[in-house]
Amino acid sequence: MEKQITWSIRFIALFICSLSFLNAHAQKNTNVKGTVYDSNNEPLVGATVSVKGNLSNGTITNIDGQFNLNVQDLKSTLVVSFVGYQTQEVALQGRSEITIRLQEDAKALDEVVVVGYGTQKKKFLIGSVSQVGSKELMMAPQANLSNMMTGKLPGVTSVQRSGLPGNDQTSINIRGLGTFLDSSPLILVDGVERMLNTVNPNDVENISILKDAATASVYGLAAANGVILVTTKKGTEGKVTLSYDGSVTFQKNTAMPEMLNGPDYIYWYNKASELDGNGPYYGADIQTKVANNYDPEGKYGSTNWTKEVFKNYGFTHQHNISASGGNKNIRFFTSIGMLDQSGIIENVNYDRYNVRSNVEGNITKDLTFELNISGFYEEKNWPGISTSAQAEQNPIQQAVYAAPIIPIYYQGEYTAWIGPGSSTTQSPLATLRNSGFQKNQRHEFDGTMKVS
Repeated sequence: MEKQITWSIRFIALFICSLSFLNAHAQKNTNVKGTVYDSNNEPLVGATVSVKGNLSNGTITNIDGQFNLNVQDLKSTLVVSFVGYQTQEVALQGRSEITIRLQEDAKALDEVVVVGYGTQKKKFLIGSVSQVGSKELMMAPQANLSNMMTGKLPGVTSVQRSGLPGNDQTSINIRGLGTFLDSSPLILVDGVERMLNTVNPNDVENISILKDAATASVYGLAAANGVILVTTKKGTEGKVTLSYDGSVTFQKNTAMPEMLNGPDYIYWYNKASELDGNGPYYGADIQTKVANNYDPEGKYGSTNWTKEVFKNYGFTHQHNISASGGNKNIRFFTSIGMLDQSGIIENVNYDRYNVRSNVEGNITKDLTFELNISGFYEEKNWPGISTSAQAEQNPIQQAVYAAPIIPIYYQGEYTAWIGPGSSTTQSPLATLRNSGFQKNQRHEFDGTMKVS
């Protein structure tokens, strides 16, 4: 009986080993090679070839359009793609050598791109042009158009140097830095040079970036650093349609340094004094007043200055109402929008109002006209002393360096002090609230008319 059991165990073990061998053999990769051609039987260099369902397993074709790819079995399906061509799925069906021909994507090549003072289909385009449409721009609400462009256009470098409402726009460079002075590109809105960040993003149909040196032949030296072409929306034939777009956003500091409270500040200040060979700088009576946050004389306390200066969040809301419609003889698009953006510190606010009306129509069978009218009003409100990092006495810097053992008020007024080794009086809340205010207002109204 024991002998029979032993043989049974051996047989089962042998059977399991056989299955493992067969499974390992089945999992062994098979090499597939092939060539990718276009519709004219020319090899495509750089076409992407990958396994369907496992896109991480892929390769690209070489200078002769050839590729080699390892697959688990010859029943897999390959996905072949190339810019300007239709993506194709090819079932191997047991083949280890295949030939693939891709067809041009006529839809992509017929897409119209704004270039210079006109438009052109992509298949006839020889210059370096990037374009982004309104759908991609409006995926995430932003206060201005330059921030919306960030990361959506290849070959464009965007840097945001400030988060101050009304001054948080992105500086844009095309083709790198072209000079030590000004590397800003030329910005044209509907063919006219204008400011980018005062345009209502909801009015934009598309943005084209002209990147190569050939743009100078159209626009002159002003285009030496590239051109940004903004095209606004136009009316379409059909019934009048009304639309509303709005957003509400909250902004806050993602990371703030945790400052010492009053008791901890005294402890480490005294510790430093002792390491220098001196006695404690702050005595026991002052330590007690700070720990209890109470001083009958009002000279000492425990204050978190960054919490007092910074709000929990900044609040922004924007709203836009537009109407469009028309018939075969006349078409229109009109809109009105507003933006209200508050900062994460007090007395910082930015408001902007935009209006636009675009009308186009047919005067005769061979003569058309186009009238674009737009305007904006903006108002920036800041404290009397600038919050810029380079500004002397800015309240943010004062709050960071303020001693946490000083109370907010002294005899009914904001506390001020002179720090060790300094001759300058510091008072972040007085600077923020009692230094007056800066109000910058700007408005502009412009229009263009074209008959062709």
